[in-house]
Amino acid sequence: MLKRFTPAFIAALLVPAIVLSSPRFGVGGHIDPVSAGLEFRIWLGESLFIAPHAAGIYSSSASDDFYFYSVGARFGALLRPQNWISPIVAVGAGHSASSDDFMSFGGRAAAGLSVAPFLIMGDEDSWLRGLDGLRFEFDSGVFYNYVIHSYHSGTFEEKNHNFFMPDIGACVTFSW
Repeated sequence: MLKRFTPAFIAALLVPAIVLSSPRFGVGGHIDPVSAGLEFRIWLGESLFIAPHAAGIYSSSASDDFYFYSVGARFGALLRPQNWISPIVAVGAGHSASSDDFMSFGGRAAAGLSVAPFLIMGDEDSWLRGLDGLRFEFDSGVFYNYVIHSYHSGTFEEKNHNFFMPDIGACVTFSW
């Protein structure tokens, strides 16, 4: 089980270096079938971002033979970020597994709208100016998922390819 978490731990150690070199940083939550979970948005300039996701990594305390993890990332562009309604396009990928009997890999491409309601409320002197980075995003796209399910005997595997169009995603994020 340790060898499964080692790459995730090494990647987590790189996050502070990436964040400190980025011009802006954001945090929020995103819901879609591939890259759902807590989102750490790292801005690569004014409109491009990368957003690593983690829905959860945990292990049972009674035994080491049960665990679940889900990790993913979204790459996207916020077109016209200075406007209070902006188009957004994103591509996401993710992987989840539990107890060696279920694994899922997926990818998603989506487009939608990002709304920053406090961007237009108030002038430079208003206390609402500090909420300019709050955005609500709604998107729809194409979702592909590959699922491998093996049963406890280990001799039978079921593999499924799932393709959904359209699907729905939503996000709330605050960037500073």
